[in-house]
Amino acid sequence: VDALRVFVRSDSDDLEFPLLFVVRQQKGVLSWQVPLAFRGYYQRTYTYQDVSRTLCPTDPRGQAPTSEQFLYIDIASMAPSSVQYELIVRRLPDFELQTDVPLNFSASPSQPQYFLYSFPEGVDSVVIKVKSAETFPCTVVSVQDIACPVYDLDHNVEFNGVYQSMTKKAAITIQ
Repeated sequence: VDALRVFVRSDSDDLEFPLLFVVRQQKGVLSWQVPLAFRGYYQRTYTYQDVSRTLCPTDPRGQAPTSEQFLYIDIASMAPSSVQYELIVRRLPDFELQTDVPLNFSASPSQPQYFLYSFPEGVDSVVIKVKSAETFPCTVVSVQDIACPVYDLDHNVEFNGVYQSMTKKAAITIQ
């Protein structure tokens, strides 16, 4: 299963005139802005100039694609002057999780991560375990059906599947 990740960086911290990114695929649209703003406790706003998102795989069920797949990235800003940015698209080599094979990764509010897991033949339940060396910040672990879109941001992760928050450890049993 192939998945792509889009990395975007901009020095702009202008929330009034953000850079807008829209990724159009055959079966979905993903959009975000840079700087990306999240509201925290006590009405505090956190802004991020480095944002990365995983695109929905061309065929998330692991079947061979029937034809060539296309990807369109639209970038826009209403800023009165030019805004510099860097955009990189990379293929994800470790997108599909394997049973009993640990995977180390980093995630943040502006760079959420998700992975694909398919049940092996004859297995009907698994326990997903997540460990973090850091106590802070709190993290959300979500398990969703194999479908697009994937709800991977703090304001939409509860819309599909099951989820739980964690500090250092979490485990979710799925069938």
